[in-house]
Amino acid sequence: MHIEGTVTCLMELNAISVPARLQGARIEFWEEDTPGSDDDLSEEKPTTDFNGEFKLSGNIYDGPFTTPDPYILVFHECYSPKSESPIIEGYHYRTWIYLEPKEGKIELNIKVGKAEAAEMIVVGEDKHYNLNKITTQLIKK
Repeated sequence: MHIEGTVTCLMELNAISVPARLQGARIEFWEEDTPGSDDDLSEEKPTTDFNGEFKLSGNIYDGPFTTPDPYILVFHECYSPKSESPIIEGYHYRTWIYLEPKEGKIELNIKVGKAEAAEMIVVGEDKHYNLNKITTQLIKK
């Protein structure tokens, strides 16, 4: 999979929801296996640029008898009410976004913060997938 994406932080300012492109969020690409043995698919761990954009790629092949379960991890400091804890110094949020296993070029639009959502577009298929399996937790840096 070749992935290009944008991460947006949805904040609330004076009771108004405000989207902002998230700069400096670390992105990792993984494939889920048995608990504790997930495969790291990306050699590099990019961070989002000043426009909240990132690029990465990895081979999602998981053998002839299983369907791959790829996911993206986004490490960020955008407050997420879905997490059980507010952000504190020395910690950040880790958000899992499970992808549809597709080959080729993928475009991702990820929203973290007040409202979490992700949309996946397979380039050339002209198909949009709303990714509903999203989890966020607060972890130590």
